[in-house]
Amino acid sequence: MIASAPAALSITVADLAVGGLLVAATLVLLAFQGLGLTREVLWSTGRALLQVLLLGAVLSLLLDLDRWYWVVTTLFLMTLAAVHRGTHGLRHSLPFLKLIALASIGTTVLVVVGFVAWLVLHIRPWHSPLYLVPLAGMVLANAMNGFNLFLCRFAATIRQRRDEVEIKLSLGADVRESVQTPLRDAIRTAMMPLGNLLVVVGVIQVPGIMTGQLFAGASPMTATGFAALMIEAAVAAILMSTILAALLTYRLFFTPAMQLKEQVG
Repeated sequence: MIASAPAALSITVADLAVGGLLVAATLVLLAFQGLGLTREVLWSTGRALLQVLLLGAVLSLLLDLDRWYWVVTTLFLMTLAAVHRGTHGLRHSLPFLKLIALASIGTTVLVVVGFVAWLVLHIRPWHSPLYLVPLAGMVLANAMNGFNLFLCRFAATIRQRRDEVEIKLSLGADVRESVQTPLRDAIRTAMMPLGNLLVVVGVIQVPGIMTGQLFAGASPMTATGFAALMIEAAVAAILMSTILAALLTYRLFFTPAMQLKEQVG
């Protein structure tokens, strides 16, 4: 006897409202702690829900329009948003920081999304927003976080190890050799969130895309295949963005005379 395909689950507005009760209950518990975080958490949660609902509307509109240039425009705007967020909170004043972030994050999304969408998944048509937008979103999130964490950690390590870096320079080391340790520490830090996830994925955590596909009625092995592909894409995205960030920024911490700058060190 052939087993029937699992039925796909659906979500209604009423279901979302009931799910919101769980958030409300935890917010009440948070409020009783007197930490002053309730409003911040409520705002962040509400904004995230609104953004997800807006994403659904945008995807529906893109499918109806069925024009490649609207999809490309959407992906470009998503990339600009990732660049803005990826450079948010960086205290050091590197020249052309936004352009560097655009080069790092933009190159990453072009390469990883292009490779996965057109060489692995062979999506048709090539500009299908149903696949490109979610895939680009995942890649952009990892590239953005990697870029931000790398620069934050690299600048902090340069400040902490300033004397060590200057001693290496005085002994004849070039710029690249003098920052080898800060670069290694910064790339390791950028990889840490994903690294923690990779340790528990499949053992404790079920990947989000796998959960979504199982809820939508896909077979476990099909969902597993897509989850594995997204893990590969996430690792490639975060590594590519951090390596590009390193290549494009580490020399900017130094003067043309190979001296560590005061304002960024």
